[in-house]
Amino acid sequence: MSYVKLSIAVLLCCLITTGSCEKCTQRNIEVFEERSGREIKGQPEWLVTVTNNCTCTQTGIVLRCRYFSTTENVDTSLLVPTRDGMCLLKGGQPVKPYETVKFSYAWWPPTVFYPIRSNVNQGCSCQKCTLENINVFEERSGREIKGQPQWLVTVTNNCNCTRTGIVLGCKDFRTTENVDTSLLVPTRDGRCLLKGGQPVKPAEEVKFSYAWWPPIVFYPRDFNVNLGLLNKSISPVKAILCHFVLRENGYRDEYY
Repeated sequence: MSYVKLSIAVLLCCLITTGSCEKCTQRNIEVFEERSGREIKGQPEWLVTVTNNCTCTQTGIVLRCRYFSTTENVDTSLLVPTRDGMCLLKGGQPVKPYETVKFSYAWWPPTVFYPIRSNVNQGCSCQKCTLENINVFEERSGREIKGQPQWLVTVTNNCNCTRTGIVLGCKDFRTTENVDTSLLVPTRDGRCLLKGGQPVKPAEEVKFSYAWWPPIVFYPRDFNVNLGLLNKSISPVKAILCHFVLRENGYRDEYY
Protein backbone atom coordinates (compact mmCIF):
# COMPACT_ATOMS: atom_id res chain seq x y z
CA MET A 1 0.00 0.00 0.00
CA SER A 2 1.30 3.44 -0.82
CA TYR A 3 1.87 5.98 1.94
CA VAL A 4 0.38 9.42 1.50
CA LYS A 5 0.57 12.47 3.71
CA LEU A 6 -1.44 15.59 3.22
CA SER A 7 -0.13 18.79 4.74
CA ILE A 8 -2.31 21.87 4.67
CA ALA A 9 -1.55 25.40 5.76
CA VAL A 10 -3.82 28.37 5.37
CA LEU A 11 -2.85 32.05 5.45
CA LEU A 12 -5.50 34.63 6.23
CA CYS A 13 -6.05 38.26 5.36
CA CYS A 14 -7.75 38.94 8.70
CA LEU A 15 -6.84 38.36 12.36
CA ILE A 16 -9.09 38.28 15.38
CA THR A 17 -8.62 41.45 17.40
CA THR A 18 -10.70 40.86 20.53
CA GLY A 19 -10.97 38.22 23.24
CA SER A 20 -8.60 37.17 26.03
CA CYS A 21 -7.56 34.06 27.92
CA GLU A 22 -8.15 33.37 31.57
CA LYS A 23 -5.48 34.46 34.03
CA CYS A 24 -3.02 31.65 34.70
CA THR A 25 -1.47 30.96 38.11
CA GLN A 26 0.07 27.99 39.88
CA ARG A 27 -3.46 27.13 40.97
CA ASN A 28 -4.05 25.94 37.40
CA ILE A 29 -1.34 23.30 37.87
CA GLU A 30 -2.72 19.95 39.01
CA VAL A 31 -0.62 17.24 40.68
CA PHE A 32 -1.86 13.63 40.81
CA GLU A 33 0.08 10.88 42.59
CA GLU A 34 -0.61 7.16 42.82
CA ARG A 35 1.19 3.99 43.82
CA SER A 36 2.33 1.79 40.92
CA GLY A 37 2.34 -1.49 42.85
CA ARG A 38 6.07 -2.03 42.27
CA GLU A 39 8.99 -1.74 44.66
CA ILE A 40 12.42 -0.29 43.85
CA LYS A 41 15.18 -1.43 46.22
CA GLY A 42 12.66 -2.11 48.96
CA GLN A 43 10.73 1.14 48.58
CA PRO A 44 7.25 1.54 46.99
CA GLU A 45 7.19 3.27 43.61
CA TRP A 46 4.97 6.30 43.00
CA LEU A 47 3.72 7.67 39.67
CA VAL A 48 3.29 11.44 39.53
CA THR A 49 1.39 13.36 36.83
CA VAL A 50 1.58 17.16 36.67
CA THR A 51 -0.89 18.91 34.33
CA ASN A 52 -1.02 22.53 33.18
CA ASN A 53 -4.77 23.18 33.21
CA CYS A 54 -4.34 26.77 32.01
CA THR A 55 -5.06 27.95 28.47
CA CYS A 56 -1.58 29.50 28.29
CA THR A 57 1.89 27.97 28.31
CA GLN A 58 3.67 28.13 31.68
CA THR A 59 7.43 28.01 32.28
CA GLY A 60 9.69 27.74 35.32
CA ILE A 61 7.20 25.59 37.23
CA VAL A 62 8.48 24.92 40.75
CA LEU A 63 6.98 22.25 43.01
CA ARG A 64 7.37 22.04 46.76
CA CYS A 65 8.92 18.62 47.48
CA ARG A 66 10.10 18.79 51.07
CA TYR A 67 12.25 15.86 52.27
CA PHE A 68 12.28 14.36 48.77
CA SER A 69 14.20 11.08 48.67
CA THR A 70 14.16 8.17 46.24
CA THR A 71 15.77 4.79 45.59
CA GLU A 72 14.78 5.06 41.92
CA ASN A 73 16.71 7.21 39.47
CA VAL A 74 14.54 10.17 38.43
CA ASP A 75 14.82 11.58 34.90
CA THR A 76 16.40 15.01 35.46
CA SER A 77 14.81 16.31 32.25
CA LEU A 78 11.48 15.93 34.08
CA LEU A 79 12.30 16.75 37.72
CA VAL A 80 15.32 18.44 39.33
CA PRO A 81 15.39 18.66 43.15
CA THR A 82 16.92 21.96 44.28
CA ARG A 83 17.66 23.50 47.67
CA ASP A 84 15.13 24.32 50.36
CA GLY A 85 12.75 21.51 49.48
CA MET A 86 12.00 22.66 45.93
CA CYS A 87 11.82 20.71 42.65
CA LEU A 88 12.04 22.26 39.17
CA LEU A 89 9.63 20.64 36.73
CA LYS A 90 10.86 19.79 33.22
CA GLY A 91 14.02 21.82 33.78
CA GLY A 92 11.97 25.01 33.77
CA GLN A 93 11.09 24.47 30.11
CA PRO A 94 7.64 25.43 28.72
CA VAL A 95 4.65 23.29 29.61
CA LYS A 96 1.91 23.81 27.03
CA PRO A 97 -1.82 24.16 27.76
CA TYR A 98 -3.21 20.86 29.10
CA GLU A 99 0.20 19.17 28.71
CA THR A 100 1.03 16.48 31.25
CA VAL A 101 4.50 15.79 32.66
CA LYS A 102 4.96 12.34 34.20
CA PHE A 103 7.75 11.00 36.42
CA SER A 104 8.21 8.32 39.07
CA TYR A 105 10.21 7.82 42.25
CA ALA A 106 10.41 5.28 45.09
CA TRP A 107 10.21 6.09 48.80
CA TRP A 108 8.15 5.75 51.95
CA PRO A 109 6.43 7.86 53.09
CA PRO A 110 5.52 9.49 49.75
CA THR A 111 6.55 13.07 49.00
CA VAL A 112 3.77 15.65 48.87
CA PHE A 113 4.26 17.64 45.65
CA TYR A 114 2.40 20.91 45.16
CA PRO A 115 3.01 23.92 42.88
CA ILE A 116 4.31 27.13 44.43
CA ARG A 117 5.58 29.17 41.49
CA SER A 118 5.31 29.49 37.69
CA ASN A 119 5.69 32.02 34.89
CA VAL A 120 3.08 32.68 32.22
CA ASN A 121 4.27 33.47 28.71
CA GLN A 122 3.90 37.17 28.02
CA GLY A 123 1.30 38.15 25.45
CA CYS A 124 -0.73 34.99 25.81
CA SER A 125 -4.22 35.81 24.59
CA CYS A 126 -6.86 34.77 22.11
CA GLN A 127 -5.96 37.62 19.79
CA LYS A 128 -3.79 35.43 17.59
CA CYS A 129 -6.31 32.61 17.09
CA THR A 130 -6.82 32.17 13.36
CA LEU A 131 -7.61 29.37 10.96
CA GLU A 132 -3.86 29.04 10.54
CA ASN A 133 -3.72 27.64 14.09
CA ILE A 134 -5.95 24.70 13.14
CA ASN A 135 -3.72 21.94 11.80
CA VAL A 136 -5.04 19.12 9.60
CA PHE A 137 -2.92 16.00 9.11
CA GLU A 138 -4.01 13.09 6.93
CA GLU A 139 -2.35 9.74 6.26
CA ARG A 140 -3.23 6.41 4.73
CA SER A 141 -3.81 3.61 7.24
CA GLY A 142 -2.91 0.72 4.93
CA ARG A 143 -6.40 -0.82 5.25
CA GLU A 144 -9.23 -0.94 2.75
CA ILE A 145 -12.95 -0.57 3.53
CA LYS A 146 -15.25 -2.04 0.86
CA GLY A 147 -12.59 -1.64 -1.79
CA GLN A 148 -11.59 1.91 -0.88
CA PRO A 149 -8.38 2.96 0.95
CA GLN A 150 -8.85 4.14 4.53
CA TRP A 151 -7.53 7.52 5.65
CA LEU A 152 -6.76 8.69 9.20
CA VAL A 153 -7.34 12.39 9.83
CA THR A 154 -6.10 14.35 12.86
CA VAL A 155 -7.30 17.92 13.47
CA THR A 156 -5.41 19.88 16.16
CA ASN A 157 -6.30 23.20 17.81
CA ASN A 158 -2.87 24.84 18.05
CA CYS A 159 -4.30 28.04 19.53
CA ASN A 160 -3.99 28.83 23.25
CA CYS A 161 -7.76 29.24 23.58
CA THR A 162 -10.73 26.90 23.34
CA ARG A 163 -12.63 27.01 20.05
CA THR A 164 -16.12 25.90 19.11
CA GLY A 165 -18.06 25.49 15.89
CA ILE A 166 -15.03 24.45 13.85
CA VAL A 167 -16.01 23.93 10.22
CA LEU A 168 -13.77 22.19 7.70
CA GLY A 169 -13.90 22.44 3.95
CA CYS A 170 -14.55 18.91 2.62
CA LYS A 171 -15.73 19.31 -0.97
CA ASP A 172 -17.12 16.14 -2.61
CA PHE A 173 -16.82 14.19 0.65
CA ARG A 174 -17.65 10.51 0.23
CA THR A 175 -16.85 7.39 2.21
CA THR A 176 -17.49 3.65 2.26
CA GLU A 177 -16.71 3.63 5.99
CA ASN A 178 -19.21 4.81 8.59
CA VAL A 179 -17.91 8.05 10.13
CA ASP A 180 -18.59 8.79 13.81
CA THR A 181 -21.02 11.73 13.67
CA SER A 182 -19.85 12.90 17.10
CA LEU A 183 -16.53 13.69 15.38
CA LEU A 184 -17.52 14.79 11.87
CA VAL A 185 -20.85 15.83 10.33
CA PRO A 186 -20.90 16.60 6.58
CA THR A 187 -23.21 19.54 5.82
CA ARG A 188 -24.19 21.39 2.67
CA ASP A 189 -21.90 23.32 0.33
CA GLY A 190 -18.89 21.07 0.83
CA ARG A 191 -18.49 21.68 4.57
CA CYS A 192 -18.02 19.38 7.57
CA LEU A 193 -18.74 20.27 11.21
CA LEU A 194 -15.99 19.03 13.52
CA LYS A 195 -16.96 17.36 16.82
CA GLY A 196 -20.57 18.50 16.42
CA GLY A 197 -19.50 22.09 16.99
CA GLN A 198 -18.52 21.27 20.58
CA PRO A 199 -15.50 22.90 22.28
CA VAL A 200 -12.01 21.88 21.18
CA LYS A 201 -9.50 22.76 23.89
CA PRO A 202 -5.97 24.11 23.32
CA ALA A 203 -3.68 21.41 21.91
CA GLU A 204 -6.63 18.98 21.71
CA GLU A 205 -6.65 16.50 18.82
CA VAL A 206 -9.81 15.27 17.10
CA LYS A 207 -9.29 12.07 15.11
CA PHE A 208 -11.57 10.38 12.60
CA SER A 209 -11.27 8.08 9.59
CA TYR A 210 -13.00 7.54 6.26
CA ALA A 211 -12.48 5.44 3.13
CA TRP A 212 -12.39 6.82 -0.42
CA TRP A 213 -10.21 7.48 -3.44
CA PRO A 214 -9.04 10.08 -4.21
CA PRO A 215 -8.60 11.41 -0.64
CA ILE A 216 -10.61 14.41 0.52
CA VAL A 217 -8.75 17.68 1.07
CA PHE A 218 -9.85 18.90 4.52
CA TYR A 219 -9.03 22.48 5.48
CA PRO A 220 -10.33 24.86 8.21
CA ARG A 221 -12.97 27.40 7.14
CA ASP A 222 -14.81 28.61 10.23
CA PHE A 223 -14.65 28.72 14.04
CA ASN A 224 -15.75 30.53 17.19
CA VAL A 225 -13.44 31.58 20.05
CA ASN A 226 -14.37 31.29 23.73
CA LEU A 227 -17.81 29.70 23.45
CA GLY A 228 -19.20 32.06 20.86
CA LEU A 229 -18.04 35.35 22.36
CA LEU A 230 -16.32 35.99 19.06
CA ASN A 231 -17.14 34.65 15.61
CA LYS A 232 -14.79 35.08 12.70
CA SER A 233 -15.87 33.43 9.47
CA ILE A 234 -13.44 33.38 6.60
CA SER A 235 -14.87 33.04 3.11
CA PRO A 236 -12.92 31.30 0.36
CA VAL A 237 -12.34 34.75 -1.17
CA LYS A 238 -10.69 36.10 2.00
CA ALA A 239 -8.76 32.96 2.81
CA ILE A 240 -5.69 32.04 0.81
CA LEU A 241 -4.92 28.36 0.48
CA CYS A 242 -1.19 28.88 0.30
CA HIS A 243 0.39 25.47 0.56
CA PHE A 244 -0.81 21.98 -0.25
CA VAL A 245 1.62 19.10 -0.50
CA LEU A 246 0.83 15.58 -1.66
CA ARG A 247 3.50 12.92 -1.30
CA GLU A 248 3.13 9.43 -2.70
CA ASN A 249 6.16 7.23 -3.35
CA GLY A 250 8.40 10.27 -3.40
CA TYR A 251 6.19 12.28 -5.74
CA ARG A 252 5.60 15.86 -4.64
CA ASP A 253 3.26 18.55 -5.93
CA GLU A 254 2.83 22.04 -4.51
CA TYR A 255 -0.05 24.38 -5.20
CA TYR A 256 -0.23 28.10 -4.42
